[in-house]
Amino acid sequence: MRAFRANHPRSLTPAAYLRTTRLAAAHADLLAGDPVRGDTVREIAARWGFAHPGRFAGAYRAVYGVPPRRTLER
Repeated sequence: MRAFRANHPRSLTPAAYLRTTRLAAAHADLLAGDPVRGDTVREIAARWGFAHPGRFAGAYRAVYGVPPRRTLER
């Protein structure tokens, strides 16, 4: 924990950092994804450790302002 605090803002917990990092990775995969070839929000969310699609969608919308499906289908 001491090493984490030395390299990250005090307001960010390790769990929050991990969640932010996973959301960013899922966002990148959604941008690169293609629903025509079979990519789904559920599959991408699961790949990054989000077991509950509804919670993932809520967290994603809170950060990116749109539902993950809209990002995937853009």
